[in-house]
Amino acid sequence: MFTLEQPSMALNSVEISWSKILMWNTWEVDRAQTREHIVEWVATVAGGAPGGKLKNVVINCHGLPGWVGIGQGFNATHLGLFRQWRGLVFKIWFVACRVAETPTASVQAQLNSQYSGFGTSDGHAFCSNLAQNANSHVYASTEVQRNRGGYSLGQMPTFEGLCYSYSPNGRITWSHRYSSDWQDNQE
Repeated sequence: MFTLEQPSMALNSVEISWSKILMWNTWEVDRAQTREHIVEWVATVAGGAPGGKLKNVVINCHGLPGWVGIGQGFNATHLGLFRQWRGLVFKIWFVACRVAETPTASVQAQLNSQYSGFGTSDGHAFCSNLAQNANSHVYASTEVQRNRGGYSLGQMPTFEGLCYSYSPNGRITWSHRYSSDWQDNQE
């Protein structure tokens, strides 16, 4: 479990009903929320936070390579919206499956078939470009996540499997492979 410095904001997809992450500011986001509104509201909250910015934004939702399912969902074509977070958000954390995964050609073809219209893509490029657009650090995993809740204010789960940290220039500055033994026990 990670304990994050405050002020921070958590965006919890209502589709992740089994686990809520609580921060200084917490927002339950439904599918009707537009991408533009989500980005603008986080910027508004950040501007009103002590010090005029957020130390962390935690996005708790479903994910696929290069796609996050908060509100209407975000893919690589939406990353320019995050320029509004420049100077307002220090770190972005994805508590979501596979966001940073770079799929093989066959896996990408399967994603395109199963999730037509989502715009899944190279998760590494997605996270790198997000970090550059937001001028923030980005943390995301390449693997399925098991997030079962029970977190106190300011806490979020540890990642499953390989996690990357991207710097504001888009480069990977850190990686760590966390335990993902639970997956092996599910088969």
